[in-house]
Amino acid sequence: MEQPKLLSKAWASNGLKNDIPKERTDSIPKESATYSEGFPQITMTPISMGGKAPAGKDMNGILNELSAHTVFLNQGGIYKFNLAFANEIGGYSKGAILINDNYDKLFISLVDKNKTNFNTSSYEGKWSIVSGVDFFVPQTQKASTSIAGIVQLVDNLLSNANNMALAAKQGRELKRLIDGLGTPFQNFSATSSLNNTTNLNDLKGAGKYGVYSQSSNSNALTALNYPEQKAGALFVLPSAYQGIQLYVPFDNQIIYIRRTNQASGFENWRIIGEVIDNLNSDSKTAGLSARQGKLLNENKANKTEVMPLQQTSLSATDDLNDFRQNGIYSQTTSARASVERNYPEAAAGVLEVLYNGNFQRYTTFNSVCYQRDYRGGSWKDWKRVDSLGKVDRAGDTITGDLKVNKTLESSYRIQIVRNEERFVPYMNVRNEAIEADSNTTDRHMTDFNMQCLRGGAEKTKALIRSYLLSDKTSRVHFMASNASDQYQNNVVIHGTGNTTIGTSTDNKTDRLQVNGSISATTMTFKGVGSTWARAYFDIPDGGNWRLEFNPNSENDPRFNMAYTTKNNIQKYVAFPTINSNRETVAYQSWVTQQFTGAVCAFAMTTPPAGWLRCNGAAVSRTTYADLFQAIGTTFGAGNGSTTFNLPDLRGEFVRGFDDGRGVDSSRGFGSWQNDEIKEHKHQLKINGVAAGNVGPWEGALHTGSGKEYSTENFGGNETRPRNVALLYCIKY
Repeated sequence: MEQPKLLSKAWASNGLKNDIPKERTDSIPKESATYSEGFPQITMTPISMGGKAPAGKDMNGILNELSAHTVFLNQGGIYKFNLAFANEIGGYSKGAILINDNYDKLFISLVDKNKTNFNTSSYEGKWSIVSGVDFFVPQTQKASTSIAGIVQLVDNLLSNANNMALAAKQGRELKRLIDGLGTPFQNFSATSSLNNTTNLNDLKGAGKYGVYSQSSNSNALTALNYPEQKAGALFVLPSAYQGIQLYVPFDNQIIYIRRTNQASGFENWRIIGEVIDNLNSDSKTAGLSARQGKLLNENKANKTEVMPLQQTSLSATDDLNDFRQNGIYSQTTSARASVERNYPEAAAGVLEVLYNGNFQRYTTFNSVCYQRDYRGGSWKDWKRVDSLGKVDRAGDTITGDLKVNKTLESSYRIQIVRNEERFVPYMNVRNEAIEADSNTTDRHMTDFNMQCLRGGAEKTKALIRSYLLSDKTSRVHFMASNASDQYQNNVVIHGTGNTTIGTSTDNKTDRLQVNGSISATTMTFKGVGSTWARAYFDIPDGGNWRLEFNPNSENDPRFNMAYTTKNNIQKYVAFPTINSNRETVAYQSWVTQQFTGAVCAFAMTTPPAGWLRCNGAAVSRTTYADLFQAIGTTFGAGNGSTTFNLPDLRGEFVRGFDDGRGVDSSRGFGSWQNDEIKEHKHQLKINGVAAGNVGPWEGALHTGSGKEYSTENFGGNETRPRNVALLYCIKY
């Protein structure tokens, strides 16, 4: 098949074009195209029938967007992952191929509805690389113990991978070392470098014996079980169980040793030739420092001075539960002070062990202090004992929550005092108190009482009271005091969703009940779902008025006024639909719309708004689309495509269309008729002819013969009734 023409430029790149929307909205013209419906029905309706022509800019916009994709593909483009587009289409389909953000790898989707971004997230099982720079074999073709394929070479002797191959160089080196070591060292490995992932706990047993080097401090992590974070050399030597390890840091100041135990694990690191500078250790292998020996010698004669406690550093693995010897211990790194090792919080600080190891006090570097004691064979919980964060009785600012855990008697108050004599505000909280004026013992309430004293005598007060009712619903009262210092139920919010004002009750139907009058600048009534928004007004005769609004007013803007009698008979004033037993008040726009095509005579020389002169003019079918739909081309087709003619009533009398009556049956609707006089006869009489005045009749006389004679004429050039000249106009 021959390759089609390649496109280098999108259609209408420099031309006028519209941006084509996905869906139709009320804000775009009726004839505009959308992706959801293409060109609308109105563009496929003949213009003579009220249709509208499609816009050329819409066509340019559609072809521009479609051809832009063709140009992109012709130029060798491949689409990138787009999360917004993926969400819009419900995810990429299985088999979709996209390119990454670096433009160096192609990915194929392994599943349908795929929204995983392979640029930023793990894509295992969702995408697979099919091509790219330095990548030419799919991952599924890599070799394993069961599948033949491409393998990666490893140039060291430390890997545990079973899908990689050893480089020939390392095989040769391995043979050389084995041959050179001899029988006593046949299990002893060659020197190897340690990376940043090898855990020293894994280097044990036959096959792991050897010498290893760590060249980076940053790789010697305690999380990988190094004794400290320093580069150095590791010796793994044969011994009981699975051997021992020696670690020599690069500065050679100390040597660490540890051994495997019967459970095939490692014991803690300890220092070879360790010297302890305190008197608190139980170690049987570490030596005592010369300074401590000097202090012991100075105190051997029962001297009265107390030997000072010496400070010892805490390591990353020390557990504070293990410190039962008096002393002072410092932790300089917050990362090592974890609650898992029984620190009170993860913060560096100083530990004091006192009273024969039965008391610990830990002070963080930001002065927060905790203490605990050892009783019954275990350490008790830490308790904070410093004054930081406490409220000063002389005055303080509380930035968090103030909680009172103990029950308060009714006479106790949390009092907030202003330093002004006239105003002393305070609040009284009473929780879980039985309602005083009720026999229902399972009804509970909580009071929030607010009072303001003035001069120690005058006072105002307000109360917010919440009830928990026996049916597990709640009720909240908002009350204010009157002039007699008595509370009044002003507003009650019920658990059913209703609100009452005054002494109204919860009938679980009306959302708002008011016993009294309401004065407000604005009141809002909301409809819920398909339920109309309603406002009720009760009247003394037992009936009520109701105002109601359609919640779907976007599509059906209706508003009704209804009166319901005490006998539940309803009478409506509905807008604007006419229904039985209802009167309708029409909107001006509705009234105006009804008279399109009507002809009226106006006692003025200029047409009013919404009207055109009946002068036979050709006008636009688009501008006056409603009028064109009403009268069509009855009075002329205009130019035959974009215009139509108005009726021409200048100087004319309007006659009613016969419409089958038979009085004017030869007429077509809207046709013009010339003037005409109804046929009639004239009678000639000769009265009182005198003798001698008789003359001969000119011409022959016989049946049917005669001669025309003219009567005397007078008047104008037409027959008409009395009339007044007014301006005929048509409603559009």
